[in-house]
Amino acid sequence: MVVNIYGKLWTSLLFLLLSKGEELKKPPTSIVFILADDLGIGDVGIYNENRTGDTPTIDRMGKDGIVLTQFHVMSPVCSPSRAAMMTGRESSVAGYPNIADCNPRGNKGYYYDNNIDQYRQVATDAIGRLNETWPSIAHTLKSAGYTTAMLGKWHLGCLGLPHFNEYGWDVMKSFEDHGDPASDIRWPGYTNFGSGFWTDKFDINNMQTIEAARTIFSNYTSETKIYLSLNPIVPHWPLSPRRSSMEAVPGPKECNISKFWEQNFTWTKEINKNFGRSQLRHHRGSKACMERVYRASVYEFDMLVRDALNLLDEFGRSNDALIIVTSDNGPEVPTGRLCWSQRGNVMHFRGYKRSLYEGGTRVPFIMRWSKIPKSIIHQDLYGIDLLPTFVHLVDRAQWLKNQLKQLHLDQLPGRLFPFLKYPTNQNNQRKELHHMWSYRTSLFADWEYGLAGHCSGHSPAFSARARDSDLKLLLEFARRNDSTILFPLIPNRSTFRRVELYNISADPFEQLDLLHNDSTLQCWNSLAAQLAADFLYWFRFTRPKTRGLLRRPHHPCRIGPPPPKNNNRMHYRRHRFAISHSHNKNQEQREHTPLSSSSSSSSSMSGSTTVLHY
Repeated sequence: MVVNIYGKLWTSLLFLLLSKGEELKKPPTSIVFILADDLGIGDVGIYNENRTGDTPTIDRMGKDGIVLTQFHVMSPVCSPSRAAMMTGRESSVAGYPNIADCNPRGNKGYYYDNNIDQYRQVATDAIGRLNETWPSIAHTLKSAGYTTAMLGKWHLGCLGLPHFNEYGWDVMKSFEDHGDPASDIRWPGYTNFGSGFWTDKFDINNMQTIEAARTIFSNYTSETKIYLSLNPIVPHWPLSPRRSSMEAVPGPKECNISKFWEQNFTWTKEINKNFGRSQLRHHRGSKACMERVYRASVYEFDMLVRDALNLLDEFGRSNDALIIVTSDNGPEVPTGRLCWSQRGNVMHFRGYKRSLYEGGTRVPFIMRWSKIPKSIIHQDLYGIDLLPTFVHLVDRAQWLKNQLKQLHLDQLPGRLFPFLKYPTNQNNQRKELHHMWSYRTSLFADWEYGLAGHCSGHSPAFSARARDSDLKLLLEFARRNDSTILFPLIPNRSTFRRVELYNISADPFEQLDLLHNDSTLQCWNSLAAQLAADFLYWFRFTRPKTRGLLRRPHHPCRIGPPPPKNNNRMHYRRHRFAISHSHNKNQEQREHTPLSSSSSSSSSMSGSTTVLHY
């Protein structure tokens, strides 16, 4: 079965599921969340018939479960996307406009501040590491009695991290060398990860991960509730599939596997960077062999899913297990410098990783649970909808509401997955809880940095999606340091240097820009102006002034000169606002006062200071 992603079945299928689906009286005993790294929507056979055979386990899951054809992550890059999934907020609001730089190389100002802890008391300042006080998926499930375990890639902070228990995890085994050197905190890691990352990713992604998962399951009875998050680094560069995996995938046949593995071939760091120096480098670096290496790596990810399902069977957990397979963003760009990983498939969608076009943010999502009938869902759903869905599934809505109130945080912008019914003990609160998740009609994403090594396919820096229609607005400000973008809230077309508008249901491949020949501004005024106004309000009052991001590098894909240099680094924290000289006078009071959006508005309009607290 291949999913038809071009149509859109709206309410008929959803009403069918809501009316005939089994009442979810209790949550699943086991929840297994498997998150691929850079897996494209066209890399999975159930979405793309040309890749049938690469993902047999995932395809069977889709035939027996639920397939989302329009699931979007909130960022086209790993750290921001994962932060949004964990916290249920847009990536920048969660503190991650960019990746977590685990190797700062003396450029800490580009990503986070040296003295991050002095800003920790303001709830929105989380850049450099995920804010461990914010309620997340792990916190939610742990509060509901689940034993929570994370195995694999974390990538939500590296330096000065607290103990993993503070993030809601009972068990942790992380690829990265995390911890706080000052307090000798170290997160448990993988054996030989440094070398295996370049030479044998099957060992770390599959063998060590499954063995750790087996240990977790063996320590508890089948009635113990367990949440297991598996996060392999595949098909992310570098790649090192085994020969048996390359032989298992159906093509391309132009790649001679016997020739590829001649001369006692082994994967090395040099080969993953420039195909090595062997006489066979031209054959190994051919498009056919590059694609076969990539598809073999996807096949090994499918093997991880297969082994995880076998573990559930082995420990008697498969009958009441919720399994989710998805990806953090789209695949690597095909014309970059990352060798084997350049052969990811986005089908006909525009854009790749690091692009806000559909190819960078629309990813596969397959879910299976015996209490939910198998179906194909064509409704737009997003990564930030996962936390509300989990909260609802385990009946922790009131707990979350109390947590947000204590931390002075706004409501979550996500919504519930439409095929999950309300538990019976919440029937009298249906209207209130549904409003708790669906008050936002627009969602916003940003990626202000470039692609890998080139500008082709580079999208505008921001996107705004209307949840109740099919409109997608892409925007980029006219000038990097123009303070007028903050005033007024009603934007003019000239506010933006670049703006594009697409009707995704009619034009999923983003080929027809509705504003391209809009000289009379008719389309702008009738379709885009309100969405742009919603974006500016979010930009001004919700998107945090991430204090760690002091100096943004000027990317060559951006038009115009770099931002001006100034000895007073507090004066140009970011390109879109300036802090007045009265900052130091009021800094102590602001640092110790958690800020809500209402206080942000009043402080910005008072005239005493121009600092804006988002």
